[in-house]
Amino acid sequence: MRNLFLFPTLALLLTAAQAALGANAPAAGVQTAAPAQTAAPAQPAAPAQTARPASNTTADHSKFKELQKAFASGPEVTKVCLTCHTEAAKQVQKTKHWTWDVVTQGGGTRLGKKNLVNNYCTSPISNEKDCMACHIGYGWQDKAFDFTSQENVDCLVCHDSTGTYRKLPGYAGHPVYKDVEFPPGSGKIVKAVDLTKVAQSVAKTSRANCGACHFFGGGADGATTRCPAVATNWQRRKRGRPRCAARRTRRPLPASPATATSRIPRIMPS
Repeated sequence: MRNLFLFPTLALLLTAAQAALGANAPAAGVQTAAPAQTAAPAQPAAPAQTARPASNTTADHSKFKELQKAFASGPEVTKVCLTCHTEAAKQVQKTKHWTWDVVTQGGGTRLGKKNLVNNYCTSPISNEKDCMACHIGYGWQDKAFDFTSQENVDCLVCHDSTGTYRKLPGYAGHPVYKDVEFPPGSGKIVKAVDLTKVAQSVAKTSRANCGACHFFGGGADGATTRCPAVATNWQRRKRGRPRCAARRTRRPLPASPATATSRIPRIMPS
């Protein structure tokens, strides 16, 4: 009796399964759609441009109307700078960076590049037009240079942030105002500086500003960084104003040129 009920039950289950399969099968004469192709993987997006860090100064010099014009020379830029920074030039003119002259404490001996022969650049005397490419002023080409003229102070050499401001030997501290072949006969052209662009982009003094002269002193890349003081003040500081420019106190100078030259590190052969 148990088998009599089992067979009809199995028959009903088979019929239901066939009906379900028939519902999913395509009708006669109807073409089935091709399976959808797998979409190609999306190409990675191009990396976003790194945003330039916002300036932490309180003034955007590119917005100053006084700087919205063409400048023919560096002193013209300085003249505009002094309309706001009224004491800046007078402060610079009290530094050894400006005078290249210093009197020792106690002995009264005059030192400085203007007075002595040193073992980096020898002496600027009689070579002013060339050597003053590393002076923070304009026009020092002989003894007639006016150290009191505020417009002779070069603001841009210490505050350029574009990396395009360049002073070449032979121009008495002036930058290149027109395209010039340098070195002569090399076929290499140094482009004229865009004084307006540089003036509108001034920033806090950086290692790059100082290094433009100090890292190449004596004619060799990094020659002056043999000096422990330079290594401490610049090489170990990655950002910000060099410590040497911010220090208020300095070690007293020796009383005689003999002891002074004994402390000067010798330039390594290039």
